[in-house]
Amino acid sequence: MTETPDGLLFPVAVMPGIPSLHAITTTPLGARVFGFTASGNDALDWWLRLREAHAATGYWPVLMGHGDPEYLANSFEYADPAGSIALADTLDGTSILTTRGEDRLRIYGPELAATTLAELRGDGDWPDQARRPGFRLPFGPHGEPRTVTVALVPAAAGWQVPAVLHCGGWNEYPNPAEHAAILRTWENRYGAELVVLTGATAEFAVARPPRTKPEALALAWEYFVYNDGYYDLYGADNLTELAAGLLAGPVWLAWWD
Repeated sequence: MTETPDGLLFPVAVMPGIPSLHAITTTPLGARVFGFTASGNDALDWWLRLREAHAATGYWPVLMGHGDPEYLANSFEYADPAGSIALADTLDGTSILTTRGEDRLRIYGPELAATTLAELRGDGDWPDQARRPGFRLPFGPHGEPRTVTVALVPAAAGWQVPAVLHCGGWNEYPNPAEHAAILRTWENRYGAELVVLTGATAEFAVARPPRTKPEALALAWEYFVYNDGYYDLYGADNLTELAAGLLAGPVWLAWWD
C-alpha cells in the first residue's frame, strides 16, 4: 500500500501508471473519496482497469461530472448513513421494483394500466430498429471527449456505491438503501455494473442483457419505474419500444428529472 499526499492508502503496484490521486470529497460516514480526471474513451478505459483491480484495491471506480462528488456526498436524504448501508443488505430489489410498479399502475387508473399490462404480455408492435445508446457522460453532444472525474469509492461492490455515498431520496430518485438493493438485483441477474453516477443520471455496463422479447419487456417495466426519464434516452414512445432498446443492450442509461 502506498500513501498519497492526501493520505490515501492505495495499492499503486496493482495499477501502474495511474494518474496522481487527489481528495474529492468525504462521505457522510467519513470515508474519503479520491480520484483523478480523464476524458472520453480514456475515462472508460480507466474505469475498466480499476474495475478489474477492485478486488485488490477495495475501491469501486465511478465516473462523475464536475461537482457531482460533493453533491452526491451531501444528499438530500438525511437518514443515518450507516443505517442505509445496513438496510441495503436486507432489502430485495425485485420487491422494491414490483411495489413501485404496482404504485404506478394505481396512479394510471384502469384504462392506462390495462394498456400497459397488454404491452407487458407482448401485445405491442416491435420497431424494426431500436436505439441502443452508448455511454454519455464522458462525451459531448457530438461525440467529442469530455473531461470527467474518475472517482474511487470505498465500496465492497458497485451496487453499494449509492449507500456508501448516501446518495438519493429526491424527486423519484430512489433513496440510498433502495437504490443499492435495486442495483444488486440487476448486477446478480444481468451483470449490470455501475459505471456512471451523478445527481441526475446512472449508466451501467451490462454483461448479460436480456436476449428475448419477454425478458426485455420485463426489464423495461423495471427500468420504467426505476427512473423518471423513461423513454427519453432510448427515443421510445412506449414500453415495447423501450424494451427493444434494452434488448441485448450492453449499456444502460437512466436519468431523473
